[in-house]
Amino acid sequence: LSGPGCNNTTTAADAAAALSAAGITLSKDPLMFTDVTSTSLTVNWAAGKSSTVAASKLLYQVFYTEVDPGLTKPTVASIKASGWTLAGPAVANITSMSIIDLSPSTTYYFTVISSDGGINTAVYPVTAQTTGFTLADATLTASAITGTGLTLNWSAAVDDATLAAKISYNVYYSTLATLTTGADWRNAAKATAVGNAATAITTKDITGLSVNTTYYFMVIASDPTGNSTLYDSLTETTAVVVVDTTAPTVVVDTTPPTVSSGTITASSITSTSITLSWDAATDNISAPSALQYRVYYTTGSANTFDTISDIQANGTTAVGTFIPNLGTETINNLTPGATYQFQVLVQDEAGNLSKYTTKQQTTDSTYIYMYNYGIPSNGNLGGRSGADAMCWGSGAKPSACSTQANTHAFLTVSSSDYLSTDHFATTSSTQPPSTSTIVNNINSYQIAPNWNSLLTAGPCQSGSSNSTCSFTSLSDVLGSSRYPWIGTSDNNCNGWTSALSLNYGTIGFFNNNSSMPIFLSHSQQTCDTSSHFGLVQSLICVCW
Repeated sequence: LSGPGCNNTTTAADAAAALSAAGITLSKDPLMFTDVTSTSLTVNWAAGKSSTVAASKLLYQVFYTEVDPGLTKPTVASIKASGWTLAGPAVANITSMSIIDLSPSTTYYFTVISSDGGINTAVYPVTAQTTGFTLADATLTASAITGTGLTLNWSAAVDDATLAAKISYNVYYSTLATLTTGADWRNAAKATAVGNAATAITTKDITGLSVNTTYYFMVIASDPTGNSTLYDSLTETTAVVVVDTTAPTVVVDTTPPTVSSGTITASSITSTSITLSWDAATDNISAPSALQYRVYYTTGSANTFDTISDIQANGTTAVGTFIPNLGTETINNLTPGATYQFQVLVQDEAGNLSKYTTKQQTTDSTYIYMYNYGIPSNGNLGGRSGADAMCWGSGAKPSACSTQANTHAFLTVSSSDYLSTDHFATTSSTQPPSTSTIVNNINSYQIAPNWNSLLTAGPCQSGSSNSTCSFTSLSDVLGSSRYPWIGTSDNNCNGWTSALSLNYGTIGFFNNNSSMPIFLSHSQQTCDTSSHFGLVQSLICVCW
C-alpha cells in the first residue's frame, strides 16, 4: 500500500501476523509517512482495539532500524533486544509520532508496538521509508523588492536519486513567523502558495503583497517519490511607498561643460595620420558619460579656431557626429608634411558647447633625404656621434631636415651599431619613417620607395629589383663619383665592416641579419681614402 509522501513496503505475512495478539487487534494497513525531509519524518498508524481496556488506554511505542528484517516477523522481544532504536516513551491514545535526527537519503524500517499496560502487546507491520534528499545550499534571497512584491531566488536542489531537472519546487509566503514544518506551510489557513509546483526553476516573482509589511517565505523541493526538503525560511519587509505630490521642477541648463586642462595630445604621428587624445570634461548637470565630443581640423592659421563658431564654420570635420564619452580619435588621409590645427568640442545634453585648446601639429614628411657630406679629411670619423655630427653640420643637408636627432651618417660603425629594416643603429634614439620615400637632396629624385626597400633591394641602379628607378649608379643621384663610407672611429680603414675574407671596405652597409654587405653600387673599394679606379669614398648622410 502507498500514498502521498510514502515510500513503504510490507509483506502479506507481516500484515496477517499483525492482526491481533493477546486481545489487542491492530490494522492490517502498513504504517504511513508524512512530512518526510532529509533528516525527519512523521510515522502514522491506525488506532488499535483491545478486549481488556478501552482503546484510548492503549499505549504505543515507535521503533526503527536501518537493518532490513527481511521476511522475518519481529517480535516484541526481538525488537527490544536486537538494536532497534526506540523513538520515545510509550504514549497512550496517539496515532502518529515525529522522528528527527535521521540521515539523508537513507532507508529506515519502522514498526509500532501497542500494549494495554499489562502483559498484552501487539506489533504493527514493519514498513520501510527513505528519507529525503539534501540541499547544496538552503539559502533563500530576495531581489527587486518593491512595496507590493519581490523576486525570490534559490540554488537548485541536489538529489543523488533523482535528476535535478525532475525536482519540483513549491513557493509559499506568510505573515506568521511560527511556521516550521512542511505541513505548516502547506496549510492554506497559515500560508499562501505562489502558483503550482514547477520543475527546473530557481526564481519566482511574488506579487500582491502589502506595503511596508514583514513576510516569511519558504521553498519546498520535492522529488517524484514524494520526498520533500525545506529551504531556510527568509524574512523580508516590503518597501515603503512614498506618494509624490510635488510637481517636478524644470531646470534650464545654460552652463557649458567644464574643460579642465583643455590639452589635446598628439601621438602615433605619421605622414598621413595622427591620433588625438584628451581628458574628459565635466558638467553641472550631465553625467560624464553623457557628454559628447567631436573633432575638427584645418590647415588654416591658429586664429581660425579662436571661437566655437569659428571652429564649426572653418573646420574640416574629422568625426561626422558628436560621440558620447569619446577620449581619443585617429585622423587619417592627411597630407604629408602639412601643419594642421586640431580642435575638440564637447557638448552636454542641453546642447551647451565648450572647446579645448587648439593643438597645432605637423605630419611627418613623406621623404627621407640622402645626401653627400663629401670626402672626410681622413679616416677618423669620430664614431657614430662624430659621423652624425658631421652630417648635421653639412652644408648639403636639405632645409627640410630641421631636427638633429633625425640626422645620421649612413654607415655601419660596428656589428653592434648596424642598419636593418626596423632599426637605424643601436645608439640612435629615433628610427626613420618606414613608409617614407628615399630621395636625393639635389632634385628629389627617388633612390628607393621606402626604407625597407633600400635595405633589401638596394638603391636605384641598373639590374636592381626596384623597377621604378632608372639610375645606373649612386653618382647619378648624389651628384658626383663618390661612394658611401663604411668606416669606424679609427684612422684610415682599420675596423671597416666586412664579411669578406679580403681586407677591403665595401660600398654599402652591414646587413646584420645575413652578415653580408649590401651594396649601394656594383663596385667595391679598397680600404683607403684615396682615389681608386677613379672613384673616391665619401660620407653619405640621411635625414628626415
